[in-house]
Amino acid sequence: SVPESGYVCPVCGAPDLSKERQFNLMFRTSLGPVDMIESVVEALHGKSLDRKQMREVIEDAMQPSAVYLRPETAQAMFVQFLNVQQSMSMKIPFGIAQQGKSFRNEIITERFIFRTCEFEQMEVEYFVEPGTQQKWHDYWRNERMRWWQSLSNHKESFRLRQHTQDELAHYADACFDIEFLFPWGWDELEGIASRTDYDLKKHSEYAKVKLTYFDQQKPDPESGKPGWRYTPFVIEPSAGLTRGVLAFLLDAYAEEDGQDAAGENKTRVLLKLNPRIAPIKAAVFPLVKKDGLPDLARNIVSRFLRAGINAAYDEQHSIGKRYARHDEAGTPYCLTVDHQTTLDQTVTIRDRDTTAQERISIEDALGVVQERIQKS
Repeated sequence: SVPESGYVCPVCGAPDLSKERQFNLMFRTSLGPVDMIESVVEALHGKSLDRKQMREVIEDAMQPSAVYLRPETAQAMFVQFLNVQQSMSMKIPFGIAQQGKSFRNEIITERFIFRTCEFEQMEVEYFVEPGTQQKWHDYWRNERMRWWQSLSNHKESFRLRQHTQDELAHYADACFDIEFLFPWGWDELEGIASRTDYDLKKHSEYAKVKLTYFDQQKPDPESGKPGWRYTPFVIEPSAGLTRGVLAFLLDAYAEEDGQDAAGENKTRVLLKLNPRIAPIKAAVFPLVKKDGLPDLARNIVSRFLRAGINAAYDEQHSIGKRYARHDEAGTPYCLTVDHQTTLDQTVTIRDRDTTAQERISIEDALGVVQERIQKS
């Protein structure tokens, strides 16, 4: 039987759903020297209203100072289309990219950092000539898939899924999702949408500004006269960077069975992060905390940092424990400064994934690490 106060879920059949109610997926707050609660109190004071009337009065009282946290980064780029195009003398096709925080009042936050109310998003709005949107949609779909797979260990854990017609957003004529095989199944990392000219036309309509592009080199398709003014179509790759971090951590996590120096069975835990996205590119260890070895190690770290390569100095615990610590942190290369370094100016470089070691000169160390990162 169905409880009088609820409805049956059409998916799982659960009879304990709540009654339907309005729910705002955007976070609302107030801007300016206004007490929103006081505004509501004044608006309701002395009035006898039914529920519907009360809601209308409250909405009217709150609206003048109401602002919303952005649910995506896209709209600011549409608003700035003309400014960027004119100030930078850009020709179609061109794109605007942005990375930043977005906020959504999710009904349910779940699966660690996969679905949260605050998350990092990265988007591109790529403006193209009408009629070429399919070509550019194909290009960005393939380029974005290549990017994700280029940083992964398991390329088969990424796939493209095309939206069906009933899935498409109201502004899109085509869309593909890049999905990752999470522990709970396939789920979205990024959407590549062909947004048509919907956004620029809507902003033009409400802002009373013509967000169009004039191509002097092409004739107008309708009149045949030289010069064509049109509203660009937009291809939008939109990725959840927070989700991407989770995907790459899952892709990189590995456990390898082996033996320690004493011959005991031991499981080695490591993060096989691509060196390009590893937080620390290289760790430098002095074998002991004396005999000038720490100073030599710190000098190497300083050289790496000046070159823009994030390196860490570590002198705590044994060399074996330091290796293990940085394996788990995903550091791809560890350099050890030992007593031989003081004799021939060489260090040992160790590869995280293979544990292979070799001697290289201090002078070559930076170049070796840079080259390996570039080739990764």
